[in-house]
Amino acid sequence: MTCAARLAAPGVNNGVSNALKFTERGGSVRVRLTMAPSTMAPSTTPANDADGNGNGESARVRAWEARIEVIDSGMGLTPHEREQLLKGDAFTQVGRGMLQGNGGTGLGLTIVRSILQQHGPHCRLGLDSRGSGQGTTFSLQLLLPAAPDAPAPDLRATAPTASVGSSQLTFPPDFRVLHVEDDAILRSSLALRVFKKLSVQYEVAEDGEQAVEMVRQQPSGRQYALILMDNQMPRMRGDEATRTLRADGYDGVIIGMTGDPRGSVDRAEFESAGLTECLDKDTPGIERIKQLLAEYARAATDVGGH
Repeated sequence: MTCAARLAAPGVNNGVSNALKFTERGGSVRVRLTMAPSTMAPSTTPANDADGNGNGESARVRAWEARIEVIDSGMGLTPHEREQLLKGDAFTQVGRGMLQGNGGTGLGLTIVRSILQQHGPHCRLGLDSRGSGQGTTFSLQLLLPAAPDAPAPDLRATAPTASVGSSQLTFPPDFRVLHVEDDAILRSSLALRVFKKLSVQYEVAEDGEQAVEMVRQQPSGRQYALILMDNQMPRMRGDEATRTLRADGYDGVIIGMTGDPRGSVDRAEFESAGLTECLDKDTPGIERIKQLLAEYARAATDVGGH
Protein backbone atom coordinates (compact mmCIF):
# COMPACT_ATOMS: atom_id res chain seq x y z
CA MET A 1 0.00 0.00 0.00
CA THR A 2 3.02 2.32 0.29
CA CYS A 3 3.30 2.85 -3.48
CA ALA A 4 -0.48 3.32 -3.67
CA ALA A 5 -0.33 6.03 -1.02
CA ARG A 6 2.38 7.89 -2.95
CA LEU A 7 0.32 7.65 -6.12
CA ALA A 8 -2.96 8.72 -4.51
CA ALA A 9 -1.73 11.48 -2.19
CA PRO A 10 -1.52 14.34 -4.74
CA GLY A 11 -4.99 13.57 -6.06
CA VAL A 12 -6.59 13.20 -2.63
CA ASN A 13 -4.98 16.45 -1.47
CA ASN A 14 -6.38 18.21 -4.55
CA GLY A 15 -9.85 16.71 -4.09
CA VAL A 16 -10.11 17.48 -0.36
CA SER A 17 -8.75 21.00 -0.79
CA ASN A 18 -11.32 21.83 -3.47
CA ALA A 19 -14.16 20.19 -1.54
CA LEU A 20 -13.44 22.30 1.54
CA LYS A 21 -12.99 25.43 -0.53
CA PHE A 22 -16.34 25.12 -2.31
CA THR A 23 -18.50 23.75 0.52
CA GLU A 24 -20.28 26.29 2.70
CA ARG A 25 -20.08 26.26 6.50
CA GLY A 26 -22.45 23.60 7.83
CA GLY A 27 -21.96 21.37 4.78
CA SER A 28 -20.11 18.06 4.70
CA VAL A 29 -16.97 16.59 3.15
CA ARG A 30 -16.34 12.83 3.34
CA VAL A 31 -13.45 10.68 2.15
CA ARG A 32 -14.28 7.05 1.37
CA LEU A 33 -12.00 4.15 0.42
CA THR A 34 -13.34 0.90 -1.01
CA MET A 35 -11.28 -2.10 -2.16
CA ALA A 36 -12.20 -5.29 -3.96
CA PRO A 37 -10.51 -8.06 -5.93
CA SER A 38 -9.98 -6.58 -9.37
CA THR A 39 -12.14 -7.44 -12.37
CA MET A 40 -9.38 -6.09 -14.62
CA ALA A 41 -6.84 -8.78 -13.69
CA PRO A 42 -7.11 -12.44 -12.68
CA SER A 43 -8.16 -12.75 -9.05
CA THR A 44 -8.11 -16.55 -8.95
CA THR A 45 -5.98 -19.39 -10.29
CA PRO A 46 -7.19 -22.83 -11.33
CA ALA A 47 -6.86 -25.56 -8.76
CA ASN A 48 -7.85 -29.20 -8.83
CA ASP A 49 -11.32 -29.96 -7.53
CA ALA A 50 -12.27 -33.14 -5.73
CA ASP A 51 -12.20 -35.02 -9.05
CA GLY A 52 -8.78 -33.69 -9.91
CA ASN A 53 -10.11 -32.03 -13.09
CA GLY A 54 -8.72 -28.60 -12.43
CA ASN A 55 -12.16 -26.96 -12.21
CA GLY A 56 -11.74 -25.55 -8.71
CA GLU A 57 -10.43 -22.08 -7.85
CA SER A 58 -8.14 -20.84 -5.13
CA ALA A 59 -8.85 -17.67 -3.22
CA ARG A 60 -5.47 -16.06 -3.77
CA VAL A 61 -5.94 -12.44 -4.88
CA ARG A 62 -3.58 -11.20 -7.60
CA ALA A 63 -4.75 -7.58 -7.80
CA TRP A 64 -6.90 -5.12 -5.90
CA GLU A 65 -9.06 -2.39 -7.31
CA ALA A 66 -9.09 0.63 -4.98
CA ARG A 67 -11.50 3.54 -5.29
CA ILE A 68 -10.94 6.71 -3.27
CA GLU A 69 -13.80 9.21 -3.25
CA VAL A 70 -14.02 12.76 -1.87
CA ILE A 71 -17.73 13.53 -1.52
CA ASP A 72 -18.93 17.03 -0.68
CA SER A 73 -22.30 18.76 -0.34
CA GLY A 74 -21.00 22.00 -1.87
CA MET A 75 -21.69 24.13 -4.91
CA GLY A 76 -21.63 21.27 -7.43
CA LEU A 77 -20.97 21.44 -11.15
CA THR A 78 -23.04 21.86 -14.27
CA PRO A 79 -22.41 19.31 -17.05
CA HIS A 80 -20.49 21.96 -18.99
CA GLU A 81 -18.27 22.83 -15.99
CA ARG A 82 -17.57 19.15 -15.36
CA GLU A 83 -16.52 18.68 -18.98
CA GLN A 84 -14.28 21.75 -18.80
CA LEU A 85 -12.46 20.48 -15.72
CA LEU A 86 -11.95 16.94 -16.99
CA LYS A 87 -10.57 18.09 -20.35
CA GLY A 88 -9.13 21.54 -19.58
CA ASP A 89 -5.56 22.54 -18.92
CA ALA A 90 -3.86 22.80 -15.53
CA PHE A 91 -5.35 26.23 -14.79
CA THR A 92 -8.96 25.85 -15.97
CA GLN A 93 -11.42 27.88 -13.87
CA VAL A 94 -15.14 27.35 -13.31
CA GLY A 95 -17.80 28.67 -10.97
CA ARG A 96 -16.66 31.01 -8.21
CA GLY A 97 -12.96 30.34 -8.62
CA MET A 98 -10.24 27.88 -9.44
CA LEU A 99 -10.68 24.19 -8.82
CA GLN A 100 -7.21 23.61 -10.20
CA GLY A 101 -3.72 25.03 -10.35
CA ASN A 102 -2.66 27.87 -8.12
CA GLY A 103 -5.99 28.06 -6.27
CA GLY A 104 -5.59 24.58 -4.80
CA THR A 105 -2.66 22.40 -3.82
CA GLY A 106 -0.50 23.44 -6.75
CA LEU A 107 -1.52 20.22 -8.49
CA GLY A 108 -4.39 20.77 -10.92
CA LEU A 109 -6.62 18.02 -12.19
CA THR A 110 -4.58 17.87 -15.40
CA ILE A 111 -1.40 17.12 -13.44
CA VAL A 112 -3.17 14.54 -11.25
CA ARG A 113 -4.55 12.87 -14.38
CA SER A 114 -1.06 12.84 -15.91
CA ILE A 115 0.37 11.14 -12.81
CA LEU A 116 -2.33 8.46 -12.94
CA GLN A 117 -1.78 7.84 -16.66
CA GLN A 118 1.86 7.06 -15.98
CA HIS A 119 0.71 4.09 -13.91
CA GLY A 120 -1.38 2.43 -16.59
CA PRO A 121 -4.82 2.65 -18.24
CA HIS A 122 -6.64 1.23 -15.22
CA CYS A 123 -5.73 4.21 -13.01
CA ARG A 124 -8.37 6.87 -13.64
CA LEU A 125 -9.71 10.16 -12.31
CA GLY A 126 -13.45 10.84 -12.02
CA LEU A 127 -15.56 13.93 -11.35
CA ASP A 128 -19.32 13.65 -10.89
CA SER A 129 -22.08 16.03 -9.82
CA ARG A 130 -25.87 16.05 -10.06
CA GLY A 131 -25.75 19.74 -10.93
CA SER A 132 -25.22 23.21 -9.54
CA GLY A 133 -25.75 23.25 -5.76
CA GLN A 134 -25.88 19.43 -5.58
CA GLY A 135 -22.36 18.66 -4.40
CA THR A 136 -19.46 16.94 -6.16
CA THR A 137 -17.78 13.54 -5.99
CA PHE A 138 -14.09 13.45 -6.90
CA SER A 139 -12.72 9.92 -7.36
CA LEU A 140 -9.48 8.09 -8.02
CA GLN A 141 -9.48 4.54 -9.41
CA LEU A 142 -6.28 2.57 -8.80
CA LEU A 143 -5.25 -0.96 -9.76
CA LEU A 144 -2.88 -2.36 -7.15
CA PRO A 145 -0.93 -5.58 -7.69
CA ALA A 146 -1.06 -7.89 -4.71
CA ALA A 147 2.09 -9.55 -3.41
CA PRO A 148 2.11 -13.34 -3.85
CA ASP A 149 0.13 -15.01 -1.07
CA ALA A 150 -0.36 -11.62 0.62
CA PRO A 151 -3.38 -11.23 2.92
CA ALA A 152 -5.97 -8.54 2.32
CA PRO A 153 -4.55 -5.13 3.20
CA ASP A 154 -5.25 -3.62 6.61
CA LEU A 155 -7.17 -0.42 5.83
CA ARG A 156 -7.06 1.01 9.34
CA ALA A 157 -5.40 4.42 9.36
CA THR A 158 -2.00 4.63 10.97
CA ALA A 159 -0.32 7.75 12.23
CA PRO A 160 2.72 8.94 10.24
CA THR A 161 6.08 8.24 11.84
CA ALA A 162 8.95 10.65 12.01
CA SER A 163 12.55 9.65 11.48
CA VAL A 164 13.76 12.56 13.61
CA GLY A 165 13.00 12.48 17.33
CA SER A 166 11.98 15.83 18.82
CA SER A 167 13.51 14.86 22.16
CA GLN A 168 16.99 15.00 20.54
CA LEU A 169 16.64 18.54 19.18
CA THR A 170 17.09 21.92 20.81
CA PHE A 171 16.56 25.08 18.76
CA PRO A 172 17.87 28.55 19.65
CA PRO A 173 15.23 30.71 21.36
CA ASP A 174 15.01 33.05 18.36
CA PHE A 175 14.72 30.30 15.73
CA ARG A 176 11.53 30.73 13.70
CA VAL A 177 10.19 29.33 10.42
CA LEU A 178 7.86 31.15 8.02
CA HIS A 179 5.62 28.72 6.14
CA VAL A 180 4.19 30.27 2.96
CA GLU A 181 1.30 28.17 1.59
CA ASP A 182 -2.16 29.08 0.27
CA ASP A 183 -3.70 25.65 0.96
CA ALA A 184 -5.14 25.52 4.49
CA ILE A 185 -4.95 21.71 4.62
CA LEU A 186 -1.26 21.66 3.81
CA ARG A 187 -0.55 24.45 6.29
CA SER A 188 -2.22 22.43 9.07
CA SER A 189 -0.72 19.13 7.95
CA LEU A 190 2.87 20.38 7.89
CA ALA A 191 2.40 22.09 11.25
CA LEU A 192 1.28 18.80 12.83
CA ARG A 193 3.82 16.57 11.09
CA VAL A 194 6.87 18.83 11.40
CA PHE A 195 6.75 22.08 13.37
CA LYS A 196 4.74 20.98 16.40
CA LYS A 197 6.35 17.54 16.41
CA LEU A 198 9.82 19.10 16.60
CA SER A 199 8.77 22.02 18.83
CA VAL A 200 9.70 24.58 16.19
CA GLN A 201 8.34 28.13 16.41
CA TYR A 202 6.58 28.99 13.16
CA GLU A 203 4.36 31.58 11.50
CA VAL A 204 2.29 31.28 8.33
CA ALA A 205 1.59 33.41 5.26
CA GLU A 206 -1.14 32.57 2.74
CA ASP A 207 0.62 33.94 -0.35
CA GLY A 208 3.88 35.47 -1.53
CA GLU A 209 2.74 39.05 -1.06
CA GLN A 210 1.91 38.47 2.60
CA ALA A 211 5.20 36.64 3.10
CA VAL A 212 7.25 39.54 1.70
CA GLU A 213 5.41 41.98 3.95
CA MET A 214 5.96 39.81 7.03
CA VAL A 215 9.69 39.51 6.34
CA ARG A 216 9.99 43.26 5.82
CA GLN A 217 8.27 43.93 9.15
CA GLN A 218 10.75 41.89 11.19
CA PRO A 219 12.99 43.94 13.49
CA SER A 220 16.74 43.92 12.98
CA GLY A 221 18.29 40.73 14.34
CA ARG A 222 14.93 38.94 14.55
CA GLN A 223 14.61 37.60 11.02
CA TYR A 224 13.17 34.17 10.13
CA ALA A 225 15.87 31.52 10.06
CA LEU A 226 14.10 29.52 7.37
CA ILE A 227 11.31 30.22 4.89
CA LEU A 228 9.35 27.31 3.42
CA MET A 229 7.84 28.60 0.17
CA ASP A 230 5.07 27.24 -2.07
CA ASN A 231 5.09 28.35 -5.72
CA GLN A 232 1.57 28.36 -7.18
CA MET A 233 -0.26 30.95 -5.05
CA PRO A 234 -2.68 33.84 -5.66
CA ARG A 235 -1.59 37.51 -5.63
CA MET A 236 2.15 36.68 -5.72
CA ARG A 237 3.73 33.39 -6.70
CA GLY A 238 6.61 31.78 -4.86
CA ASP A 239 9.20 32.52 -7.54
CA GLU A 240 8.35 36.23 -7.55
CA ALA A 241 8.30 36.36 -3.74
CA THR A 242 11.70 34.65 -3.57
CA ARG A 243 13.25 37.08 -6.05
CA THR A 244 11.78 40.00 -4.13
CA LEU A 245 13.13 38.75 -0.80
CA ARG A 246 16.61 38.21 -2.24
CA ALA A 247 16.54 41.69 -3.78
CA ASP A 248 15.54 43.07 -0.37
CA GLY A 249 18.66 41.49 1.12
CA TYR A 250 17.19 38.43 2.86
CA ASP A 251 20.08 35.97 2.94
CA GLY A 252 18.52 33.19 5.00
CA VAL A 253 17.42 29.75 3.86
CA ILE A 254 14.46 29.60 1.44
CA ILE A 255 13.22 26.09 0.72
CA GLY A 256 10.79 25.68 -2.15
CA MET A 257 8.11 23.02 -1.66
CA THR A 258 5.98 22.61 -4.74
CA GLY A 259 3.65 20.38 -6.69
CA ASP A 260 5.09 21.62 -9.99
CA PRO A 261 6.39 18.59 -11.93
CA ARG A 262 10.14 18.21 -12.36
CA GLY A 263 11.21 19.56 -15.73
CA SER A 264 8.24 21.91 -16.06
CA VAL A 265 8.73 25.59 -16.93
CA ASP A 266 7.10 26.71 -13.67
CA ARG A 267 9.43 24.58 -11.59
CA ALA A 268 12.52 25.69 -13.50
CA GLU A 269 11.63 29.35 -12.93
CA PHE A 270 11.00 28.66 -9.25
CA GLU A 271 14.31 26.83 -8.78
CA SER A 272 16.23 29.69 -10.44
CA ALA A 273 14.58 32.40 -8.33
CA GLY A 274 17.08 32.15 -5.47
CA LEU A 275 15.97 29.05 -3.57
CA THR A 276 18.39 27.24 -1.29
CA GLU A 277 16.72 23.95 -2.26
CA CYS A 278 13.52 22.83 -3.99
CA LEU A 279 11.47 19.88 -2.71
CA ASP A 280 8.39 17.99 -3.85
CA LYS A 281 5.13 18.10 -1.89
CA ASP A 282 5.34 14.47 -0.82
CA THR A 283 6.55 12.32 2.06
CA PRO A 284 10.25 12.39 1.05
CA GLY A 285 9.99 16.18 0.82
CA ILE A 286 8.58 16.40 4.35
CA GLU A 287 11.29 14.06 5.63
CA ARG A 288 13.90 16.33 4.03
CA ILE A 289 12.41 19.34 5.88
CA LYS A 290 12.76 17.42 9.15
CA GLN A 291 16.35 16.56 8.27
CA LEU A 292 17.22 20.21 7.51
CA LEU A 293 15.69 21.38 10.79
CA ALA A 294 17.58 18.68 12.67
CA GLU A 295 20.85 19.71 11.03
CA TYR A 296 20.25 23.34 12.01
CA ALA A 297 19.49 22.41 15.64
CA ARG A 298 22.54 20.20 15.95
CA ALA A 299 24.80 22.83 14.39
CA ALA A 300 23.47 25.44 16.83
CA THR A 301 24.06 23.03 19.73
CA ASP A 302 27.66 22.38 18.60
CA VAL A 303 28.35 26.12 18.40
CA GLY A 304 26.81 26.70 21.81
CA GLY A 305 28.76 23.81 23.30
CA HIS A 306 32.05 25.31 22.19
